[in-house]
Amino acid sequence: MKTTRYTGLLLVSILVAWSSWVCKDSVTDNSITEIVFPDSNVSYGKQVEPLFLRACAIPGCHDRETMAAGVSFETYQDALSKPLIIIPHDTVNSILVWTLERKNGKPLMPPAYRPQLSLNQKEGLKRWIYDYAKNN
Repeated sequence: MKTTRYTGLLLVSILVAWSSWVCKDSVTDNSITEIVFPDSNVSYGKQVEPLFLRACAIPGCHDRETMAAGVSFETYQDALSKPLIIIPHDTVNSILVWTLERKNGKPLMPPAYRPQLSLNQKEGLKRWIYDYAKNN
């Protein structure tokens, strides 16, 4: 009886350890904390796109399938396809900036239940928009 109980506990422990290991890899791949924007020359390919893909273009949000608020951030073309979301060189009127700063009645993005962007990432996105939102 004790052997069966210990065997069951051992199997459960192995299963929990294995699933934690598998999940850890996927969480690391989706982490936004390691995306750091430089003070100048923000790159769409190096900083903006990875941030969009990990924080915005996720299933159920701004991916091509869901397109919350009619916006997808899966590609550069998607991100700039809806007028007023990203207005190159205009951080005052770009709706993306409003959602990052919760201005003009726009909801905070990402939503409170998702990992939040750092100040560096918010400022980096604004810098990228101000520098004409280039696909670089």
